[in-house]
Amino acid sequence: RLGEALLVDVESLGETSEFAASKYLKNATLFETQSSGVATSDFSIDPSNRNSVASGYHAYFIPSEEYASVHEFTGDVSNCIPGTVSDEFQDMTLARVNYYRAQAGLPSDIYFTAAKSAKAQKGAIIMAYLDDITHYPAVEYPDNTCVLADQASGGEGIEAASKSNLSLGSLGPASVDGQMTDDGSNNAV
Repeated sequence: RLGEALLVDVESLGETSEFAASKYLKNATLFETQSSGVATSDFSIDPSNRNSVASGYHAYFIPSEEYASVHEFTGDVSNCIPGTVSDEFQDMTLARVNYYRAQAGLPSDIYFTAAKSAKAQKGAIIMAYLDDITHYPAVEYPDNTCVLADQASGGEGIEAASKSNLSLGSLGPASVDGQMTDDGSNNAV
């Protein structure tokens, strides 16, 4: 497994991951959020350097693995109430998105906005309520109570569903991981 291989690699260097991160990550400028301390953006990983990759894994991927214990979801799926998730959970999810971008040599400069996060939460509650994913809930489920409630309040969840990468059965960083592996027979090579 990738994580185990990277863990062994850094340990084989006889260095702690903190030391390795500071030594091998190029141009690492960390932006730490106040809520979690998880680095979420403005870092880079040199994908051609094994030590940089291993250090990046320990500095940015591993800290976001505890997401399930901090999500603090305040909504109610059965009543189609979007609620919120904790800032720490959002930070961990954002860190995972930017980790993959950095691994691909792209800028780790994605950020969340409160307005788009609120829309995404409304879209997520619709998917959870439907127990299905669709980019077009108003078309595919026109008489659904949750879809109708979203339409009556401005349709932000429906809009978010049409513009989002959707996952069902996972949350936060695990959903990002799922987008990277993108399992399914339709993706066979």
